[in-house]
Amino acid sequence: AASIGRADDWPQWLGPKRDGIWREEGLLRTFPEEGLKVRWRAPVAAGYAGPAVAGGRVYLMDRVPGPDANRPADPFQRVTLPGVERVLCLDERDGTVLWKHEYDCDYGISYAAGPRATPTVDGDRVYALGREGELVCLNAADGKVVWSKHLQKDFEGTLPGWGYSEAVLVDGDKVICTPGGGKGTLLAFARAIFGPDREVRLRPHFFPFTEPSVEVDVSCFMEHTPGTRCRVCKDTGWVEILGSGMVDPNVFGYVAEYGYDPDRVQGFAFGMGIERIAMLKHGVPDLRLLYDNDVRFLEQFG
Repeated sequence: AASIGRADDWPQWLGPKRDGIWREEGLLRTFPEEGLKVRWRAPVAAGYAGPAVAGGRVYLMDRVPGPDANRPADPFQRVTLPGVERVLCLDERDGTVLWKHEYDCDYGISYAAGPRATPTVDGDRVYALGREGELVCLNAADGKVVWSKHLQKDFEGTLPGWGYSEAVLVDGDKVICTPGGGKGTLLAFARAIFGPDREVRLRPHFFPFTEPSVEVDVSCFMEHTPGTRCRVCKDTGWVEILGSGMVDPNVFGYVAEYGYDPDRVQGFAFGMGIERIAMLKHGVPDLRLLYDNDVRFLEQFG
């Protein structure tokens, strides 16, 4: 009697643990000479990423070009190409399309055939990132939008030459991605320290080891009482917390002998006084309290 085994899910790029390892039993060691039997085929549009498989469904991204979207002969050439990006959900058994989510997405990137990121499936949610930075969280059952962000518009991300190409990582209640550019990193830092509702703004500044340089402010995190002046932001709504910028190539010149060739290496830096962050976050009124080594004071933060 023949038995049928169900394959493990492959819910994200490189599998359940993102290491490219199959852990199920009974895998083929070699393919039969006549090849594998095709269970089904389904037509999809262009794209570079593989599918994710979870809960009896197949999730993938593709892109349907617009009627006048003629890709240039040189794939490195950047031109504006209209089209529609899609997230598709197919039945694992026969390839039937169960739902699709689509949105207009003009491309201005090299190798502009379609998306490069495998969707990430986590429970009843599907997370998909398009080439131009459209990040959507969809209901796995019906494809309805739970929320969406745009890495360029919402986080001032910097679009890579081939577009966004990463499969986002889900870690507990966090979705991890890299918008690119300095502000996204600084915003993530500010929200980790001061809370999820914070925003940041950048102001041009001068620092001797970075060029260009900026001062970084975080939106005030104190509760404002009408009729009283905020002791932290002085009612401006913003608090300066750190300096940042691109590392000046001359800095790398001093360590070029260790492999930091300024013609090949770039760097992004930011720094702050940890005491100032502690004072702002915990309302410490006097810097000297942090250095008095008074156990009664320190135990408040244990």
